[in-house]
Amino acid sequence: MLKEDALKLDEVVIVGYGTQKKVNLTGAVDQVTSKVFEKRPITNISQGLVGAVPNLNINMLDGKPTQSPTYNIRGTTSIGQGGNALVLIDGVEGDPRMLNPNDIESVSVLKDAASASIYGARAAFDVVLITTKSASKGKTSITYSANMSSKSPTAIPDHIVDSYPWAKSFSDAWSNWQDNGNTPTAINKTMVFSPAYLAEIKRRWENPDLPRIEINPNTGAYEYYYNTDWYKELYKDNFFAQDHNLSVSGGNDMASFYVTGRYNGENGLYRYNTDKTRWRN
Repeated sequence: MLKEDALKLDEVVIVGYGTQKKVNLTGAVDQVTSKVFEKRPITNISQGLVGAVPNLNINMLDGKPTQSPTYNIRGTTSIGQGGNALVLIDGVEGDPRMLNPNDIESVSVLKDAASASIYGARAAFDVVLITTKSASKGKTSITYSANMSSKSPTAIPDHIVDSYPWAKSFSDAWSNWQDNGNTPTAINKTMVFSPAYLAEIKRRWENPDLPRIEINPNTGAYEYYYNTDWYKELYKDNFFAQDHNLSVSGGNDMASFYVTGRYNGENGLYRYNTDKTRWRN
């Protein structure tokens, strides 16, 4: 049996034309508060909103902290460009990736025709309203928070790392191509794995005690028989990230202030020419 939750009817919801209590609200609006972002190792607010708001689809092309996501409400609404929700930060259109998650007071999602009547044609695909925290009067308060996290790739490609299976697969593919009457072009136009070379690769692959480098007595060129996992050579298994937040707030009837700062750093996934990031806002 469903039980009535009358307490939530007194919650204040931010909409395009001000604030209303849920009991008086007639439009389709969902709202989350700052609790969604608190004490979580997230880089931007989009990561915190994933799964928090019904029918809000957040698409991030990659995991970079600097990546700007797109917000889509209620699924795909256009086969062409567009279809993304209008994002307003304190009433001004902006990029949410520039915000510190700890500075967010609330996020409201307007999901009906009322949003278009308020904001016009730009809001045809609904609106995401982001409200940041404001100064609080009274004694000066200082808040500091920090977290550290370990990150790792979510999908690792399945690839061949041993020399003989790779060379044998290339040889079979090249031969089948030729059998179909086609001539390979560009980098694959030459078969570099002769039967004798394949046999030698297999012999050294089966016996790891044999040397991995030989000099061809006929050409004087080096011949390599290594088994190299290039994915492991280029990418780390995991990397660490840290986030530090400091805010100061206070004031009186005459004036109030709210000052905040943040440092976010990720070491990056690449072993060489690192892609580490340092984010301050």
